[in-house]
Amino acid sequence: MPRFVFIKSNGMVGGLLNQRHCPEGAFQVVFSGSMVLLEGQLLWQGPRDNNAIAEAYRAGAYLLPRPKIAPPTWEPETGSITIPPCPAGTAIQVDDLTGKEIIGTWAANTVAPTLLTLPDPGAYEISVTPPLPHSITSLKVVKDG
Repeated sequence: MPRFVFIKSNGMVGGLLNQRHCPEGAFQVVFSGSMVLLEGQLLWQGPRDNNAIAEAYRAGAYLLPRPKIAPPTWEPETGSITIPPCPAGTAIQVDDLTGKEIIGTWAANTVAPTLLTLPDPGAYEISVTPPLPHSITSLKVVKDG
């Protein structure tokens, strides 16, 4: 059965349907390596997986998987978090899940890793939000006292 996607204004897939006829405003997903695409078709060269397609973005006549960045890593012995180099414009946010507050927000380093140290024992979430079309990544940690 054909698959159709709706594309949001930022280029991200906003909806995916499996049905026989193309709904108004949608694009048909084409899986073959066809060199000729008809109007209203987008070429997907990834796996035939609805979840992967639903997370894709449009670049011209193609649907592409969102690039992923490396997730943060936690060193419990030192209480430090390492965030690998990220694309320009990436924001890092640390939330204290115990106190339900934002500890801080920083710009990620594009060349070297960003190193953070958690202040006190507790539960934290470190969110790394790169610019589109990259995927957001996060890490939850518990620092013992």
